[in-house]
Formats: sequence, structure tokens, C-alpha cells
Amino acid sequence: MSVPQLRFKDGDGQDFPEWEDTNLESCGTFFRGGSLSKSDIDTKGQFSCVHYGELFTTYHEIITTVKSKTNITNTINSEYGDILMPSSDVTPAGLAKASCLLQAGVVLGGDINVIRLKKNLAPIFISYLLNFEKNKIIQLVSGTTVKHIYIKDIKSIELSIPTEIAEQTKIANFLTAVDEKITQLSQKHDLLTQYKKGVMQQIFSQELRFKDDDGEDFPEWEEHLLGNVATLFNGRAYKQTEWEDTGTPVIRLQNLTGSGDTYYYSNIKLPANQYCNTGDLLYMWSATFGPVWWQGEKAIYHYHIWKIDTDNNNLSKNYLFYVLDDITAKMKRTSNGSTMAHITKGGMEKLALTLPSVVEQTKIANFLTAIDDKITNTQEQLKALKQYKSGLLQQMFV
Repeated sequence: MSVPQLRFKDGDGQDFPEWEDTNLESCGTFFRGGSLSKSDIDTKGQFSCVHYGELFTTYHEIITTVKSKTNITNTINSEYGDILMPSSDVTPAGLAKASCLLQAGVVLGGDINVIRLKKNLAPIFISYLLNFEKNKIIQLVSGTTVKHIYIKDIKSIELSIPTEIAEQTKIANFLTAVDEKITQLSQKHDLLTQYKKGVMQQIFSQELRFKDDDGEDFPEWEEHLLGNVATLFNGRAYKQTEWEDTGTPVIRLQNLTGSGDTYYYSNIKLPANQYCNTGDLLYMWSATFGPVWWQGEKAIYHYHIWKIDTDNNNLSKNYLFYVLDDITAKMKRTSNGSTMAHITKGGMEKLALTLPSVVEQTKIANFLTAIDDKITNTQEQLKALKQYKSGLLQQMFV
């Protein structure tokens, strides 16, 4: 008999009975949702509905609020606590999902496998358990281009379940509380990000201005070409034969975006401006775009990356970071969804910037940095909480 590492006590502080090994078929009845296409969804519709695609994009372990509406009739409708699982997707991992619907009378779309549980089972617990057992679900997926999972297959999934619904409920309530905290942090992160975006628009349009330390207005902003107040250094293009196993690390785009942590190395002696050190401002200008602070050891920046130095009498490097961030966002918006191939160094140097005094630049940069620090702190809390949840799941299920 499998036993989880972390167990709850009953209301009297006593151990709950051992868990039961069973399979999903014994947990309830199974059926498919009815016909519901995207064209059937109507924001002014009379009936709440769940389209199977929303199980990937909108919902997680628990569905408390249904977002879509429809007017179609002769449908298959939910009962409180139904478990919804997508039955087709383009990837196996997309099918390893389960959502507990806490609302009756909802129209259930096609390509949804529905499990209507027996009364001795806590629906939210079963939803968490099935999501924990995603590897078992993936093994049952079939199909080539489009992947499918069938009711006859998911019935065979082996599970270990507390015999008493009271223990199931305690586990479900605990994990729900953790997820609510994750949701709160995610919302806080989104609000801070939107606030930063809005305040940057106000600052760079001069709708929002700062005062000096005496409460007086700063001087009017002045126009400069970026190339007159900053120097952009091109990174060096390397041949594959020039890479070494040791030496000075060479920074590539993937090292700055976080998509890769492997470095190549070089022992070629280069001019001093071809190296970057902690605190240097870099700009990615091909395929991936935007400014980034280098926070590592002395390194060589590769082709498709510029190092930027500034004329400190006219331009604060910290302020320039946010100017470049704003410029990049605008360029991405004006590309209208098409892929931005690259930005030329000459084109960037000819950009006209309207700059405040260096003192006001510093105030602006410090203000935006404080917001970024809050965003980073929230991201770190969110990451830690998700890791905490993952660890809990490993200990609470078997």
C-alpha cells in the first residue's frame, strides 16, 4: 500500500485510514461533451459554456467562474464537480490536464472528456490528483499530427486515493489556498507591469514631469541624436573554428534571453571596447530585441549585440535603458505582428531623442528602477511559491 510522505490528521488529531489503490474507472461515469464550435460562442448568449480550447488557454485545476456564453440548445450540461479533460490537441502534454467545474448547467463542448464522480469523492482533490499524474495520461495519448486520448484509455489510469472524503477535502483545501496565493501574486505582477507601461508612456510624452529638490520645474527637454550622446559598439562575429573550450566567455543572444545557459569561449585578444563587464548596457538587435544589463563576469559580446556607452554630461546610462526599452516596445507595436528581422546601427544612431537634464533623467531612472525592483521581487515570490507547490504535490500524492 502506497503512503504519501505528508499526511493530514482528522478532526480529533488522529491518523486517517490508509489510502486505497484503484483506477479512474471506479471513480464515476464517463461521457463526451456535445457539439460546441467557436462560432457558437456569443458574448450575449443565454447559457454559460466551456469550449474545449479554453481548457488549455483559460482554466486550470478549478473552474469557479465560466467566461463564455452561448445560445445553442439540445446540449450536454454539467453537474457541480464534473471533471473536464480535453480529448484532442496537437501535443501529448496538452491532453494531460484536468479541470474541476464548480458550476451546474454549463454547456460542455465537444472534444471534452467528462468524468462525473461518485459522491464519496471530492472533485477538487481528483482534479489535483489527475494533474499530478500527467505522465500517466501522456502515455495513453495516440495519434500523429493531432493527438487524442479516449475515455476507454483514461479509465485505466491507476490512482491512490484517501478512503475518507474528509482527508481528500483537507488536501484540496490546502492546495486551493496555495493556488489562490499564486493567483494573487500573478495579478500583482500583471498590475505592476501595466502600471510601469502606463507611467513610462506619461513620462516620455512629458505628460508626467518631475520637480527638482527645491520643488521647482526642471529645464525644458532638448533634442539630441542618439549617436551624438551615446556610442554603439558592434559585437564580434565568430567563426565556428574560433570557439574554444576555455577562455573568455562569449555572450550570445540566448545567454541574455535565458533560453540558453551554455557559453562558448575565446582566447583571441580584442580591443578593450569588445569586452563587457558587470553593469554594462547591452542591446540585442536581431531576432530578439531590447536592452539588457550584463551582470556576469568579463565577457565578449557576440555579433547581433551592441555595447552602449554614454556621454555622462548629456545622457544617464540608467535613463537610456528605459528609453531603449520604450523605443523597442514602440517598434514592435508598429511592426503590426510581422517579424522584426533586425535594427541597423546607423538607423539607431540617427534616432532623435528628446532628453531632460541629467538630474531629471536620474530621478526618472530611479523611479522606474523602484518599480522594476517590485516586479522582480514579485516574480521571485511567484517562482518560489510555485516551487513550494510542486514540492507539496510530491509529498501529498503517491
